Amino acid sequence: MKRLLFILFLPFFNIYSANYYVSLSGTDNASCGSEESPCQTIQYALDNKINAGDTLYIRGGTYRETITITNDGSSGNLITIQNYTGETVTIDGTTDISGTWSTYNDVSGAYQLSYTGDITQLFVDDQPMVNARWPNAQFNDDSIFSHSTWAEGVEGSSSNGSLTIDTSVHDPGTIDLDGSIGILNIGSFKTSTVEITGHNLATDVITYNSSHLTGNYKTKHHYYFFEGKKDFIDTNNEWFHDKTNNILYLFPDDGSDPSNRSIKAKTTDYRVTFSAANYVKLKGINFFATTFQMTGNSDNNIIEECNFYFPSASKRMLGTTNGVGTPNVTELEGNADNNHILKCLFENSEGEALRIKGDNNTIENNYFHHIDWSVSDLESLMVSILCTGVENIFDNNTIHTTGASATVLPGQRSIFSYNNITNTGLLQSDGAVFQGTSANVSGSVVHHNYVYDTEKYAFRYDAPGGDASSAGSYGIMHHNIADNTNGLMIKGNNQIIAHNTIINTQNNKNDIVILSEDCSNTNTWLFNNLAEKIGAHRSATSFSLSANSPMPIAGNAGGSDYGYLKDPNDPDDDDDDFWRACISGDTYYNATAGVGSAQNNIDQINISRTGITYNADVESLINYNAADGKSESDYHPTSNTIIDQGVTLSSTPTGSTTYGPSSNFNYTPITGSSRQIDELIPHTNAGSGADIGAFEVGESWTTGINWTPKFHTTIWKKTAATTDWNTASNWSTGYVPTSDVHVIIPTGATRYPEISNTGAASKNITINTSATLTINKGYDLTVAGNFKNRGTVTLNSDSNEFASLIVQGTSSGNITYKRWVADEGSDEWDLIGSPVIGQTISSFVSANSSLADEGNQYAIGVFSNDGSTDTAAAMYTNYTSDGAGSTTSVNDAGSFNLGQGYAMASDEADSPGTTLDFTGTIRTTDLTGVAIDDNTANAANFGKWNLVANPYPSYLNANDDADATASNNFLGVNAANLHASFAYVYGYDGDGTYTYYNHVTPGSAVYIAPGQGFFVASDDQGGNTIQFTEAMQTVSGADDFNAENSDVINDTYEVSLRLYHGNQMIEKTRLIFEENLSLGLDTGYDAGSFSQEASIMTRLVEEDEGYGMAINAMGLDAMENAVIPLVINQSAGQEFRINLHTATIPDPNVYLEDVEEGTFTNLYEGDFVMTPTSDLSGAGRFFIHMSADTMSNEDVSTSLLNAYKEVDASYITIEGLATQTNETKVSLYNILGREVLSTTLSNNMGTQTISTVGLSAGIYVIELESGTDRLTKKLIIK
Repeated sequence: MKRLLFILFLPFFNIYSANYYVSLSGTDNASCGSEESPCQTIQYALDNKINAGDTLYIRGGTYRETITITNDGSSGNLITIQNYTGETVTIDGTTDISGTWSTYNDVSGAYQLSYTGDITQLFVDDQPMVNARWPNAQFNDDSIFSHSTWAEGVEGSSSNGSLTIDTSVHDPGTIDLDGSIGILNIGSFKTSTVEITGHNLATDVITYNSSHLTGNYKTKHHYYFFEGKKDFIDTNNEWFHDKTNNILYLFPDDGSDPSNRSIKAKTTDYRVTFSAANYVKLKGINFFATTFQMTGNSDNNIIEECNFYFPSASKRMLGTTNGVGTPNVTELEGNADNNHILKCLFENSEGEALRIKGDNNTIENNYFHHIDWSVSDLESLMVSILCTGVENIFDNNTIHTTGASATVLPGQRSIFSYNNITNTGLLQSDGAVFQGTSANVSGSVVHHNYVYDTEKYAFRYDAPGGDASSAGSYGIMHHNIADNTNGLMIKGNNQIIAHNTIINTQNNKNDIVILSEDCSNTNTWLFNNLAEKIGAHRSATSFSLSANSPMPIAGNAGGSDYGYLKDPNDPDDDDDDFWRACISGDTYYNATAGVGSAQNNIDQINISRTGITYNADVESLINYNAADGKSESDYHPTSNTIIDQGVTLSSTPTGSTTYGPSSNFNYTPITGSSRQIDELIPHTNAGSGADIGAFEVGESWTTGINWTPKFHTTIWKKTAATTDWNTASNWSTGYVPTSDVHVIIPTGATRYPEISNTGAASKNITINTSATLTINKGYDLTVAGNFKNRGTVTLNSDSNEFASLIVQGTSSGNITYKRWVADEGSDEWDLIGSPVIGQTISSFVSANSSLADEGNQYAIGVFSNDGSTDTAAAMYTNYTSDGAGSTTSVNDAGSFNLGQGYAMASDEADSPGTTLDFTGTIRTTDLTGVAIDDNTANAANFGKWNLVANPYPSYLNANDDADATASNNFLGVNAANLHASFAYVYGYDGDGTYTYYNHVTPGSAVYIAPGQGFFVASDDQGGNTIQFTEAMQTVSGADDFNAENSDVINDTYEVSLRLYHGNQMIEKTRLIFEENLSLGLDTGYDAGSFSQEASIMTRLVEEDEGYGMAINAMGLDAMENAVIPLVINQSAGQEFRINLHTATIPDPNVYLEDVEEGTFTNLYEGDFVMTPTSDLSGAGRFFIHMSADTMSNEDVSTSLLNAYKEVDASYITIEGLATQTNETKVSLYNILGREVLSTTLSNNMGTQTISTVGLSAGIYVIELESGTDRLTKKLIIK
């Protein structure tokens, strides 16, 4: 039976669905379409491969083909067209413009290029240029969305066809506007594109072709700007196309030749057309400078997770003949029904973001911002999102920064819910966020929306004056929030307004206006609303009938159930107008008395009114704290004044079946079939009664999107409230930038960004002229694209924390790194390198008055390892002011060598130190060829050491714990070029000692701070090189090397020995035990001591090359049986003690053997203390025994003899000969056991050598025998 059921269900699903693939590297042919052999074009695949249920995966890249979708899927068998997982697909409406630009001599900084063809929008490096205009405005500072960049008119001396410019606001001067294109906002909520037919430069009166107006001329609120003339090019980021002479003009952002930059011209409005396509899903696609349209009967399609960057633009650049008119925008035409647009981003459109003309479409969970910067010639009413169909849903969307007077016109019987909207209507007068005109009121439901900080009405049922029934009726608004808006205004009749919280309304207007106009609103229901002012007039708060109009809702005490009107009395005298009750004979009188009701509302107007209770401070009744940023939680009820104080109404209003969408429309928030008020306004009481306002106690609902958009560009707001980079409201998008978002820091901001959080990121970033960006100590910025600085960028540090900047693309412009340097009085000079390119040493000295100096010397020391002296301090030579003697003058020193370290100090007066400024450009590529060499022949103790420095303004990974990939850390990258026994970073501690950083110590990630100097060792006397790579860069890290290195290594077994003089620690050495290590040399784990005359060191147990080790790393089994040579260098008569400072090994026994005295000291039981009678040096007398057994003095059996072979030496070194009473016989055997060398050495010299010249490379065994003392040891000859 189960099998039969399975078969019966099969027809509902396409069991033959398939996956197909498209790639720019593919080929269109009959056999294409597999992942291995993809098609090349989307259109070919759609026409030849795709059927219902199939998925077309598009591989990453930019596609410039024009696509028409005519395919049909079916319910349950959608056709899906989407990006390949994890890859970015962009459908691009531009063409590349290439060629060599020449200077445009009329304007300094502008360029020109011959170009034929239509262009409607121009991009440089994917950033939009501005059509050359007057007055100027910019995209890169958001001023293009400000009315302050429009000229203003003198309305009193203007008329339709002739406008007078107010030159006190913007003065065109000698700019002739005649023949240009005017964008005129002279119709309040209407803006038109017109041809300018004249300009009197003396009076600044312009004339225009009034037939081009798309709305009625208004006598107030005149704003305009002008385009269409080459003469308007006068500032950065402007362009103009002279179609008559086929010349393209561009004034680039930096005023430099743009020939090598990416320049794109928009040519195609619609790259994708759904033509009678059904059940098709388009998902995960970016649209750049183009968009899609649905034509014909395109139904049941889905647009999901797509990003629309600059989707539409006007055609004004085509001139007055072809450029005047409505722009082509993203559109669903009239027969496109039941489509779904969700989780999409729409940004920087000119014209509406959407035109929805079909029915039953859903616009859900989308993000709209920066919509329409010219608001000219829009269809219908001037709105940002136009819906003219029936029963569309607009739900959970986020909208901000729009130009048009109205934000959303929802269409008839619409649902407008859970939307988050702010900063709208910036470029036109009048308007509302939800604009319900008369035809769009009936059946509409507006609920659970949050509108704030906009100068427009938040919610409005609106129409011209007239009969209340023609003004729109039967609308519902409930559970909405409006804060700092123009409030909520209701015209018409039979509206239900409930559970709204409306506060802080601007312009002295009432928060909720139930308009008393033309006998209207007598059947309107008003209950459970919380507001500061509720009135029947837009602003008046007096409700005496003889003064301003009272509440029109029927049932008001002493009022009229037939409504009110304003009687003009004498039509020619406005001063004698008065309000009165409607009476029979009035034009709009309805003989049926109204049955509306006002109940349980609260406001702050202390006048008695039916259904409204006075409270002096409405904000105190809710959880309101706008100072910390507004959110829905600010409006939760907190006071018993509103908790449980509302009313629950079960009345059935007049015309109840007219409320809400049609009965066959699946809309669950309206419950029940009788459509009582409690069904039309769903509300669940938490307590004994309903709460007043938008929220019930314990209830929490949020508005807007629930995902993070992938923006194209975000701009730091010029009006940012703080300097915090990490504050979302400081950015034009309302989000903190991420690594895939371009960032612009504009000129003219009140406050500029400071980065005081980790993880700051951007794609490209541009800091414009006079703008600043600061990265504070301990914080970081990673630029995934290009860095362009025309302003000031500063990175800060102190003695413990450093700012970090990584640029993964290209970089131009200087930065200043304020690099901490200790003062000279502390005797802790820092080792520093320049973290920037190009700074001369003389300019560095001039810029830093805090740099220490003495006499003619500056505290900039150059290290050299080829001197005759063998003390570290004497190996530095300071730059001088005059070049006296053999010194180098700073004026002749040139620039800092990138990758080279220097010893520096700040002035003693700045104790304990201060920052010194390094100013230059950022290196964004690998730094190779940093020379290091081994000069031990000239300076035996320090000759192999080279002072290098991190050349980047970011941290570097030093070891495997910082980044386990060898190619991503300094020691891994440079392993082959460092001395094998000294393959680690030597960090100077500032007090004459050094800390060793390699793959086992400190047992955790090691990072090299920006500009940090350190020593590395070379073993090539012919010279060698190291490199610093981009892959090493990281934002992690803290201190430089002026920190005490911990003796405890995480997750590693360790023994740490310290040598003391009294209570003063002189030196330390470490034994490390870890899996997969040997008793011989493990490069990057063993570490030779920086000074081979260090007070205490160990030697390798096997493959000893004669180097004293600061870190001796061995395998785990060595913890129980290793005998490790110990080197002690001490002067005669100096008491010293050796202390077991740290031991993390299990069941440890650590013994120090003195062979000459025949003693064992268990270091767990006490220190080894000795006052030598003669100088101690070298190996052979002392050993460390790691033993699981207890040892005593009778166990002494270790030989005083030792032998080792240095890697590059042509001899074997024999030690301890002077401790013997007899000659020492030396025998050397090859791997086959054959003796290849035999000799006898006298005991008159402690250390002697035996030549290995002529011996083949390989493993040998050396045997030393002197009396009863015998040593057998493995050696490697290379």
